[in-house]
Amino acid sequence: MRLQAGILATLLLVIATSCSAAAPAPQQSTEADITLSGPVNITLWHALSGPQQVALDAMVKKFNDTNGKGITVTALNQGNYTQLYQKTLGAIQAGALPELAHAYESFVADYMKADVVIDLTPYKDSAKNGLSKQSQDDIYKSYYDTNTFPQYGNKLLSWPFTKSLAVMYVNEDILKEIGKPVPKTWDEFEATAKAAVKKDASGKTIRNGFALNTDASYFNAQVYSRGGTLMAADNKTVAWNGAQGLQVLQMYDRGVKDGWAYSPAGFDYQNDLAAGKLTFFLSSTSTVPFMKDLADRTAGFHWSIANLPQSDPSKAKTVQFGANVAVFKSTPEKQLASWLFI
Repeated sequence: MRLQAGILATLLLVIATSCSAAAPAPQQSTEADITLSGPVNITLWHALSGPQQVALDAMVKKFNDTNGKGITVTALNQGNYTQLYQKTLGAIQAGALPELAHAYESFVADYMKADVVIDLTPYKDSAKNGLSKQSQDDIYKSYYDTNTFPQYGNKLLSWPFTKSLAVMYVNEDILKEIGKPVPKTWDEFEATAKAAVKKDASGKTIRNGFALNTDASYFNAQVYSRGGTLMAADNKTVAWNGAQGLQVLQMYDRGVKDGWAYSPAGFDYQNDLAAGKLTFFLSSTSTVPFMKDLADRTAGFHWSIANLPQSDPSKAKTVQFGANVAVFKSTPEKQLASWLFI
C-alpha cells in the first residue's frame, strides 16, 4: 500500500508540474468599441531587417507621433522568422508575450494551441474602431481566407502584413550586351540564360545565366507558371509532382549540367546580379529595397523585375505569399491599441 501510495503521489506531482509548465492562457476582451484614455505602450516583435526594418521603424515613428490616442509602439527585431517563432513559443511558456508579433499562418496555428491569440473580427467590424466596408473590400479575399482558421472556429487570428509576389530579377546590362529581350516563355528563358554565360581564358565561368532558388514558394510559382497546380481537384492528393513539377526540376538539372545555372550561398545572388556575374534570379518583391540599395552603390548597374516566364504568357500566373501579424491576449486597452496600430 505504501508503494502504491508513493507511486500515486509521484504521478500527481508529475501531472501538476506538467500542467504548471505553461502560463495560463489570458482571456480575450470583446470590448472592441472602448475609448482609450491615457498612455498605452505596446510592443511588436518582428523579423524584418535592412531596408525593410528602416521602413517599419519610420512607420512606427509616424504612428507614435500622430495617433493622438497616447499609443506608443516599440518594434523589436527578434532575428529571422525561425528565431522569432522560437522566442514567441518561449514567451508563451513564460507568460511574457509582446502585444503583437509578426507570424506566418503555421506560427499562429501553433500559438493557438495555448489559446493566446485574439480574434480580430470584432475589431475589424467595430462600429467605432473598425474598418469601413470600402476599406475591408480593398483587401484581397485570399488574404482574409489565409488568416481565417477553420480549425479554430473560423476566427480571424492574424492580419496581412508583409505580403509579396514571386517575380524574376533581371540584369538589363547583360541582356543588352547579348541582344536579348526579357524572356516571356520558359523556352526563351533557357535559351537566354545559356547565351548569357561567359567564361574566362581558362574556361572558368565568370558570368552565369540563372541562380537556382530551391525555396518551395518559387517551386510552386514555377509549377503554376507552367500551367500546373499544387493540389488535385479533390484537394486531398498532391498534383505538384505531375508533368509541370517535373519540368521545373528537369530545367534545374539541365542548368547545372550544361553550366548556365548555379546554386548560390545565402543571398549572394543579389550581389552577383549587381556585379554583372548573373543574369536572372527568382525572388519576391520584398527583395526590391535590397536591390535598390545595391544599385545606388553600384555605378552603371541597370536592373528590372518581370513576371516569371510562362508556358502561356496570355494566362500569366505567379504566387503571392508572406507573413502576417497576430495580436496576443492582454488587456482591453492594449488589444485595441494593437488593432489601431495595425
